[in-house]
Amino acid sequence: MIDYEFHLPVWLIAIIITIVAGYFWQRWNPKIHHVTKGLSGLREKLDEKAKDGVDALTEIGESIQDPTIKALFEETQNSLFDIPSDLGYEKYSLKSYQEIWQPKALLAKRVNLSMFEAMPNILIGVGLMFTFFFLAFALNSASSALGATGAEAMKPLLDNAGGKFWTSIAGIFCSLVWNVMSKRTLEALDDEVEALSIAFRRLAKDTGAEAAVSLQMV
Repeated sequence: MIDYEFHLPVWLIAIIITIVAGYFWQRWNPKIHHVTKGLSGLREKLDEKAKDGVDALTEIGESIQDPTIKALFEETQNSLFDIPSDLGYEKYSLKSYQEIWQPKALLAKRVNLSMFEAMPNILIGVGLMFTFFFLAFALNSASSALGATGAEAMKPLLDNAGGKFWTSIAGIFCSLVWNVMSKRTLEALDDEVEALSIAFRRLAKDTGAEAAVSLQMV
């Protein structure tokens, strides 16, 4: 017969694992989405002003509200320099745009990206830890009763063994859901960074280091 009173702490911890996973997802995911949306808006402005060339960057920079995006935009502007060519001067960026607009830099002070990416492993680890804790407790109780009741002491343990795995099931389930949804969220951010880099390259190539070396060799 299943001891529901003994299983209550197990089920409670399984529910807590699920709630904690949901809490951190609701805390971090909107912030990543906000950054992705901000990059999308910046890319659209760059596309609209592409005909004006790099002269439009000052106007675009003044319209940026997000402080992190604004700081990276200014870093991008500061990395631009002129290289003489047959048609006059051409704008280049000393740094790669993707090097400047890294997800870690974009999410700094908003999201602990290392923790966000490690969360699936943490959820599994916590679930397994409590499963082994309850199994160890149950085995210890059965071992203490073996001398007095013999094999009958194993019957309650076997009847209730399945319930000890609910924390692991909760951890694995939350880990799988987190893994799938976080990949979609971070891929959307990476795609927007790539699209933004392409928009910047229409204004100025980000191969300034190579172009400067080539110029010195002429």
